[in-house]
Amino acid sequence: MPTSNDERSRSPLRDRPWLLPVAAGLSGAALSGAALWWQEARRAEALLQRFPPLGRFVAARHPVHITDAGRGPPVLIIHGVGGSLYDFAASPLPARLSRHRRVIMLDRPGYGHSRPGPPPSLDESAALFGAVLDACGVAAAHVVGHSFGALLALGFSALSPERVTGLTLLNGLLRPGAPLVDVVAMSPRIPLLADIGGATVSPPVARLTWPVLMGAMFEPCPVPPGYEGGAAYHLSLTPSAIATATAEVRAANRLTAEAAHLAPHVRAPITVICGESDRVCPAFSQSIAFATNRPGTRLITVPGVGHMIHHAAADEIAMAVFASAAGRR
Repeated sequence: MPTSNDERSRSPLRDRPWLLPVAAGLSGAALSGAALWWQEARRAEALLQRFPPLGRFVAARHPVHITDAGRGPPVLIIHGVGGSLYDFAASPLPARLSRHRRVIMLDRPGYGHSRPGPPPSLDESAALFGAVLDACGVAAAHVVGHSFGALLALGFSALSPERVTGLTLLNGLLRPGAPLVDVVAMSPRIPLLADIGGATVSPPVARLTWPVLMGAMFEPCPVPPGYEGGAAYHLSLTPSAIATATAEVRAANRLTAEAAHLAPHVRAPITVICGESDRVCPAFSQSIAFATNRPGTRLITVPGVGHMIHHAAADEIAMAVFASAAGRR
């Protein structure tokens, strides 16, 4: 049937009056999101200028920020989820170690001053750590890993046994089933929305909740004076760090399962050190269970200390590293 001129000229909005408010709402949301993304990008850039690099950049697959201090047998320190080398630099541990060791620390990709890298994997991390050692002219090192960094250190030792002379694992995420990991892993995720949220909504939300999380990580010890205003605190709240941390926590159970299969290939002596009051990687289900099931592993438990053990028990950790190198138990 022929269509009349009136029907041809009728506006779509006449039959769908809801289109205009929906379009206006979507446009407003897009503009708000763009403004918030720009604001967070500017804030992240300001933080990187406020807290400049402590060391230098090396070409390890892509530029990675490292520090390299002290003399003696080399020690490589690997930080955990949401951390950076600034967290260790704010602790007494590097100073204790550098009295007798060459201490190399890095911002893992996505943290501190190192730009984001590929999705988290044991293979990629092992290649990265090997490249960092190469850039420093180091054939092999004693590796200290904290939390998720302990998991990556274990994978590095299994995949590149010739590069690791010893392992010291601090409050390690070494087995599936850590409560915080399970909570994040079970939460729903829509990829595009998650990426947008990680760059816009997550940073301001994280700034509101971070003091509570920090308290839980240091508990029962107090948060060190000045930590909340320092680089370790603020650089954990950039969009890059939050997105990287979320991806790593979601991958953690898969990676701990992979590491369990690789663990028999580790040749280096292992020392496991844990705080008895750790609520992030509970000692009994993580460090103690791992050490109990691996004959020959040295286990040290520190009473009255939580997850941030390198701040509260630096002397014990340093002595364990020195004893491992000397072949003492």
